[in-house]
Amino acid sequence: MATALREMQHEFIKSLLEKPSSIAKEIVSDEHASAERRLSLYAEGYKLRLKEVIEGDYEQVNAYLGDELFDQLMEQYISEYQSQHPNLRYYTQYMPTLLSESVPWSNSPEVSELAEIEKLFSDSFDSENRQSVTTQDLAQISPDAWPSLTIQFKKAVHLVSTQFNSFHIWQALSNEEAPPALVPEPSTWLIWRSDLISSYIEVSAAEAVAYKTMNKGGDFSALCEALLSFYDDEETPMQAVTLLQGWLLRDMIGEIK
Repeated sequence: MATALREMQHEFIKSLLEKPSSIAKEIVSDEHASAERRLSLYAEGYKLRLKEVIEGDYEQVNAYLGDELFDQLMEQYISEYQSQHPNLRYYTQYMPTLLSESVPWSNSPEVSELAEIEKLFSDSFDSENRQSVTTQDLAQISPDAWPSLTIQFKKAVHLVSTQFNSFHIWQALSNEEAPPALVPEPSTWLIWRSDLISSYIEVSAAEAVAYKTMNKGGDFSALCEALLSFYDDEETPMQAVTLLQGWLLRDMIGEIK
């Protein structure tokens, strides 16, 4: 019974995705509508709902590509990616992957970067709320505990690197302004949320390395070692403390160990 149900569900999904399917024989036809017509109506409604979700998650990609190209993109995404989760919030998470790996979209890498930026803002906003660590908490750490100090960033914090001026394009589109011309412009940004306010900031190479070090579970000693590539021996400890204080003030840290 369970096997038959799974097979029927599989055939139904194939029908929704406009692939050859035998599900029509399981659908009742009557004077109001044939089985094929009923399936067609359901498939049209299902696709429209998926498109609504994609449009909501990637507004600036839509603005950048224009409605015609964006509709082609949505059609391709719906064809290649099935919803694997009861919550459609997660349905669009592979959009940056499709854009970076699939022609013709991969010929315009800034589009996948735009999609990644929008995805990370959504992920950040939807992340769980956690209690914040304060500068007072940091001040209470004893000197002998500093070398082994580790932190845990909140799940709302994300680091994104781009090879083009994609973040500036995103900023302009978000403000309903004409986007700047595309230029190569490698940069790294932190995206996070404090309460219900999403924020972002461009960070230096040193801060990006520091974030990666601590986010992987490195302790304060590892942080200082990583920063030696950017500062001398005397500067490094103070620069490391300054970075920690900055993350605290931005409300990025959820735990200090």
